[in-house]
Amino acid sequence: MVETGTKKEGFLDRDMGWLAFGRLDAALQRLGVTLHGDTERWREQTEVSLEQTERTPNGEGVLTFILFSFLFSFMLLCGFIVFYFNFILNNIFIALVMNMVG
Repeated sequence: MVETGTKKEGFLDRDMGWLAFGRLDAALQRLGVTLHGDTERWREQTEVSLEQTERTPNGEGVLTFILFSFLFSFMLLCGFIVFYFNFILNNIFIALVMNMVG
């Protein structure tokens, strides 16, 4: 069980995540209800899942970075193409108008 109410335990405690649940467990134990077994089992499952999470590489972030870099490159390429054709068409239009005028 997580001990609560001691001065050495505070927000800097190693088991800070269990502080609130430990206080609930202690209050319920005073009433005669025990959650000690469930608390330990829950803690073990959470620690195992955290260890598995730390061991797995973050492939989703790499995939997202690659996807957005390709998307950004494609948008940049489209922007240059549109700008270039706009420049050419604008010059052709100006040349046609100048030929008509004079």
